[in-house]
Amino acid sequence: VCAVIVGTCTIAALLGFKQLKSRMRWPLLPDTVLVLGAVTTISAVAKFSDKYSLPLLGDSDIPSGLPSPGFSAYIPDGSGEDVLWTVIYGRALANAVIIVLVGFVEAVAVSKRMSQKYQYTCSANRELVAFGLTNLVSACFGSMPTFASLARSELADSAGARTQVFGLVSAALSLVAAFWLTPALALLPKSAVSALVIVAATGLFEAHHAIFLVSTRAWSDFA
Repeated sequence: VCAVIVGTCTIAALLGFKQLKSRMRWPLLPDTVLVLGAVTTISAVAKFSDKYSLPLLGDSDIPSGLPSPGFSAYIPDGSGEDVLWTVIYGRALANAVIIVLVGFVEAVAVSKRMSQKYQYTCSANRELVAFGLTNLVSACFGSMPTFASLARSELADSAGARTQVFGLVSAALSLVAAFWLTPALALLPKSAVSALVIVAATGLFEAHHAIFLVSTRAWSDFA
């Protein structure tokens, strides 16, 4: 119950700040940081986790810093036994191909959406090269596959991101958080993070398109 209340209040606060930014013309207002900071502070001071068993990000281990780059010849499989890397890679090859295809399609969809919204051109080849180089480097650190995300892109757009500078600033802040802010992130309620994703995803719904399809009886084309 506590998680539902915290998540609902976070959604209401984020939507309220979003309306405030549009009406007061404060595009640089860090509404997300303010809301999540307030939720984290209230949750920590009131000890929601101890009193109401509110799930926190810190319930699972959050390592600080960056992992050391390296390549291991033997990798533990699901049973915990060390297996030669060629065996693991052979098993994962089919899934890796699917991940690449799905990730690339989603990345192109995000690029097309943003390019149409802000009237600029995008190149699918450049996107593929960029993601390939990124994953080659990040794989040396044990990273998960990196691709674009509709929800994260919408969140960045709502925060006022317009150029590649946003990516540089985001990367710098991520490094700061990884080295020095993990104790604070451990106190962040998981329901607040879920609320942030939900609010960001609401920007993906375009009601006027749905109204247009209904008004033109577009479903008759499938008859």
